[in-house]
Amino acid sequence: MEALATASSVAQLFLIVAIGWLVANRFAATIGATPQFWGALSRLVYTIGIPAMTIDLMVGFQWRMDHLWFTLAGIITSLLNVAGSAAIGALASGTQYGKTFAGIAMRNNAGFMGIPLITAVLGPTALPLNALFLFYDGVIGNLASLKALANHHLTADEVSQADEPVPTPSLWKDPLIVSLIIGAVVSFFPQSAIPTLIRTPLKMLSAMTPPLALLIIGARLTFQWDISTVAAIGVSLYKLVASPLLAAGVCWAIGLGGVERAVLVLLWATPVALVTILLTEKHGGDSRLTANAISLSTVVSLLTLTVVAMLVKP
Repeated sequence: MEALATASSVAQLFLIVAIGWLVANRFAATIGATPQFWGALSRLVYTIGIPAMTIDLMVGFQWRMDHLWFTLAGIITSLLNVAGSAAIGALASGTQYGKTFAGIAMRNNAGFMGIPLITAVLGPTALPLNALFLFYDGVIGNLASLKALANHHLTADEVSQADEPVPTPSLWKDPLIVSLIIGAVVSFFPQSAIPTLIRTPLKMLSAMTPPLALLIIGARLTFQWDISTVAAIGVSLYKLVASPLLAAGVCWAIGLGGVERAVLVLLWATPVALVTILLTEKHGGDSRLTANAISLSTVVSLLTLTVVAMLVKP
C-alpha cells in the first residue's frame, strides 16, 4: 500500500504536467496561451513564486547537525556530477553535442519539478532541505553549466587564446540566490517575529508556485526525432539513472539516511532543468538537443521518479 501511495503521489504531479501540455498544444489559440505567455509565466514563477516560497519555507526553520551532513553530501554530489558530465562531454568533443551535453546534464529540475515532488512524496516539512539544495547546487551548477555552454562555439585552442575570459553572470543578482540568503537570515528568527502582513502574501504566493511550475513544464514539452535524439537519450540516462545512483553512493559513504537522503536522491533524479533551453539559446549551444533532452527526460521520469521515490522514502 505504501508503494501504491508513493506511485499515486508522483502520478498526480504528472497529471498537472499533462494538463499544461494539452493547454499549450490543443487549446492555445482558444485561450491565448502563446509561447510568449508561457515564457512570461515561467519568468514570473522564477522571479517571484519560487523566491517567495523559499523565504516562507525558511521562516522558523529548525537547524540540526543532520543539515550540515546533508549540505556536505550535496556539495560532494554536485561536484562529482559536474566532473562526470564534463568528462562525458569531453569524450563527445568531436561531435556538435559535446559541450551542450556537458552543460545540460549537470542541471537538474530541483525547482520547478523538485518542489512539488518533495511536497507530494515527503511532505512540506522536507521543503527547507529542498531550499538548501537549491542554494549550493544553484551556485555550483550554474557556474559550471554557463562555463560549458558559453564555450560551446569555441574550439579548445580558441578558448585558451581568447583575449577576454568568458563572461559569467553575477549569481548574487539571481532572485533565487537572493531569496535563499534572505531565507537563511529569517530562519534564525521565531515565526512570531515576522508580521502577518508579510507572512500571508508569502504563503499565498508559495501555494500557487508548485502547480504553475508543473503546468509550465508540460507546456514546454516538445520532441523532434533526428540525430540529436541519440544524444538526448544519453543525457536522459545520465540524469535519471547515473545522477541519483551517484547521490545514493555519496549518502552511503558518509552515513546520511532518513529524510535527508531521500531529498538528496530524489532531487538528483529529477529531469533536465527547463532553464537550460534559455542558456543554450543564449550561448550558442544545440537547442534541438536541449529541447529533446528536457522532454524525453521529463516523460521518462514519470517511471524513474516513481521507482526512486519507492526506494528512498523513509
